[in-house]
Amino acid sequence: MARTTGCDVSHWQGDVDFHKMKAAGAEFVFIKASQYNWKDSKFVENWKKSKEAGLLRGAYHFADYNRPAKPQAEYFASLIGADLGELPPVIDYELREVWGTPDVKNNTQWILDFIGAWPIDCPSMLYTNPSVIKYNLHIHELILQLDLWIAHYLQFPALRTPTFTPWPKWTFWQYGTPVVGKQYGAESLELDMNYFNGDVLELKAYSNATMGQELPPIVDPEPPIEVPCCSPCCCDKDGLAEQFRNAQTELNLLGDLIGELK
Repeated sequence: MARTTGCDVSHWQGDVDFHKMKAAGAEFVFIKASQYNWKDSKFVENWKKSKEAGLLRGAYHFADYNRPAKPQAEYFASLIGADLGELPPVIDYELREVWGTPDVKNNTQWILDFIGAWPIDCPSMLYTNPSVIKYNLHIHELILQLDLWIAHYLQFPALRTPTFTPWPKWTFWQYGTPVVGKQYGAESLELDMNYFNGDVLELKAYSNATMGQELPPIVDPEPPIEVPCCSPCCCDKDGLAEQFRNAQTELNLLGDLIGELK
């Protein structure tokens, strides 16, 4: 059950030291880009600095389902069009009490409208939780084609598996918001923590497959190649000395033979 650790951040985390995040063990980070038609105040800085730290990056848009999906998809795309990142862009679809709860049909249609308006030729991902999936969405076949980033908070997540049906598998899992912000370089005490469903090599392969990023592979250093000796004694001083003595003896015998012939 290989998993790879990562984080997700927005302006709520304040200034983030992404080099410290990487050193703490994170291999990827999702970064809030937008909500409705405004840009997260930390997006540009976070996007640039996380790349410099060597983290695989994915951008997400916090959906405002009370407003049309098409202009939100277009605005989100305009923010990341020049640098898509290394992980698929994300539709963050979660319900908020202050916005009310639209019916299943409207929820589903909003996501379909967002997908249909997405102007960039790359896949996108859906972030949501089991409650929305079970009670607030009709899982259309087009929605099932989106990779799933599931938010499901469980105790002892390293030993557990999130709920992800009817998807065949989960791709990313936000498993909690522990008090590890300082450890991972954030100003905030709490920090959303995530797993990728696979090891680091599989994460890089996933990035290559979905986003076309030719990332350098992670490989274990190979042991040095041992070149076999051309002679059983050429690699040691004693062997070379023995060869020299044998040659000297043969030369002496040859000299004696020549002297006798004269």
